[in-house]
Amino acid sequence: MRRPRPVAGTDLRVVAADLGGSSFPSGHVLASTLLYGLCLAWVFGRTSRLGWRLLATSVALAAIALVAFTRMYLGVHYLTDVGAAFLEGVAWLALCLIAMDRFRARSPAPRSAEDGAA
Repeated sequence: MRRPRPVAGTDLRVVAADLGGSSFPSGHVLASTLLYGLCLAWVFGRTSRLGWRLLATSVALAAIALVAFTRMYLGVHYLTDVGAAFLEGVAWLALCLIAMDRFRARSPAPRSAEDGAA
């Protein structure tokens, strides 16, 4: 879906709207959702302590929200652009993590040197 970016006004912060390209969805928000979501999955895989998990979740959501806010503040995206990009990123990350988990469950366990593997 190609939707034009918001119309640039006289405000200096909307000069970036003249970059061209489509507005929907926001590539920056999508990329930040994937990056910080992957970092969050890494933390969840490494620790079971609730405090660290809450901290990591808070930091990841704050970073994604900051990217989304700046895209709207600069006038290069609408709220629907950043919202759709966030949902697309969450869906893609969930799909990849589930596929990775299923792949690991089906693959045989690696043999160690103690098992007699030479």
